[in-house]
Amino acid sequence: MAKQPARTAQPARSVSHTSHTPMIEWIVAALGAAMLIGLVVYLVWCGMTRSAIPPQITVVLTEVYEAEGGYVVAFTVRNTGDLTAASVSIVGEIVRDGDIVATGRTVLDFVPESSERNGGLIFAIDPRDGKLVLRAEGYVEP
Repeated sequence: MAKQPARTAQPARSVSHTSHTPMIEWIVAALGAAMLIGLVVYLVWCGMTRSAIPPQITVVLTEVYEAEGGYVVAFTVRNTGDLTAASVSIVGEIVRDGDIVATGRTVLDFVPESSERNGGLIFAIDPRDGKLVLRAEGYVEP
């Protein structure tokens, strides 16, 4: 009878793959999920209940200063509505003794909702020597 090589006994290995997720990861995941769900609910609610207010355009004089080639009337245009206004036409008039002595016009490409844009009109005569009237003349919806 042939002699068989001696077998060495190997210890039995138990394979245990228990992964333990730290509690902080569960907390962060729950906060992230709650924020995502809250954002989606808010956006759906706003989309269903909010009525869009058309552009509300106001023009406010910022300053008047002398520059090369004339006088600059700097202004700020505010849109307090819920919609964007495009091609916003701004008119400035210098009035003396009830007569319009000079008119300036410019167009702002757009004024987004709840925002403001700055611009300027250039006059050949000093606008401080009369009454300066600034107003928005019109806009289009983009």
